[in-house]
Amino acid sequence: MTKQLKWTIYCHIHRESGRRYIGLTKLTWRQRWNSHVYSAKRGSGRNFSYFAASIRKYGKNAFDHEVLEMCSSPEEANKRAQYWVWTYDTRNPLRGFNLAPGVNHVPHPIRNPWDRPEYRAKFVGRTMPEDQRIAISVRMTGHVKSTEVKEKISASLTGKTLNEKTRKKISEAHKGKVISPKTRDKISNSNTGRRHTEEAKVRMSAVQRAKAADPASKVKRSEASRGRILSPETRANLSRINTGKSLSEETKMKIYATLKKRMVGVH
Repeated sequence: MTKQLKWTIYCHIHRESGRRYIGLTKLTWRQRWNSHVYSAKRGSGRNFSYFAASIRKYGKNAFDHEVLEMCSSPEEANKRAQYWVWTYDTRNPLRGFNLAPGVNHVPHPIRNPWDRPEYRAKFVGRTMPEDQRIAISVRMTGHVKSTEVKEKISASLTGKTLNEKTRKKISEAHKGKVISPKTRDKISNSNTGRRHTEEAKVRMSAVQRAKAADPASKVKRSEASRGRILSPETRANLSRINTGKSLSEETKMKIYATLKKRMVGVH
């Protein structure tokens, strides 16, 4: 069985001077680079490193990037990162931006504290007081995330996909939950007037088309809908939403073609 490679040793190169920065990450090199760029823009704090200051000085477009090696464990990655720092002499200010002889990345034994039973026990049955919820709501009303925060969130999520175990956990956690009318109104109000960009519309359309074409997805939707009875309130809402809507000729032809296919072989 092939050993799974998890750790990336990367190199960022200042194009004009040829100076290098060697690092290692469990993310992709691009996610780690975005994190460096965010630190450079932020320009302060404990994460503001010498390399981040260099990015801020020269600009992010002044660097090239390459992956030097992939490793299967943090111990191996630390050793190999030291080797590459030594090989390219990146601690020499004339040749690189590294300040330490190696990266010495030490992973946490448990990345998610929620995986610890004693940590979860602290929150079982715990609810936030009403006055505290109201205070948070008032404080966050009208709050807009800065561009830097948005970029950081984007960098942390780029390339990430939820595994099957995590998706199942989320699904189980939401099963049987009923959203109160008050919460539904809040969600509705927060989305009122919101417009997606054309790029987002194209992306969502492509995702939905792929789902619609997937046989497994069709079976899943069919099973989920079988035996479901819509409440009078839901039927009234659907009727209200669709009242006055007119289908385009293209949509009508698509519906006609679909129904025609279904009728083939019936008689």
